[in-house]
Amino acid sequence: RQPERRYSVMRDSLNATGRPMLFSLCNWGGGRPNRWGHNVGHSWRTGRDVFAVWDEAAARKLHKLPGYLQSIMTAVEDADAAQRAVDGPGGFNDLDMLVVGLDGMTPYGIVDQCPPHLPNGTCAPGQYISRQQW
Repeated sequence: RQPERRYSVMRDSLNATGRPMLFSLCNWGGGRPNRWGHNVGHSWRTGRDVFAVWDEAAARKLHKLPGYLQSIMTAVEDADAAQRAVDGPGGFNDLDMLVVGLDGMTPYGIVDQCPPHLPNGTCAPGQYISRQQW
């Protein structure tokens, strides 16, 4: 219940501003946000980060992707009936967003060239770079 409590504090702080806001929770599915997210926010992540590939096994073998990434199909398949049952006005499961079109980044998040803003030694061509690092 720790994530629910922490996100409730943030919800209360956002509500105290008096301004309408969309509050999207991101706990990567940890703590089962599909069971409590609708009481706290407007959308909640249901799983790992999505990468732009349909065949997860082949992409993992070819690119040696980290375990915290999942394919589009895995995200859809993992969105079981229990998660879908809580979707509705004012609250929705969030399977993640698919990031495309970043210069120098393949659809898998593997860079051809390291972005200049990253410190030396934190990136190498052919390495996976997360959205947060980018």
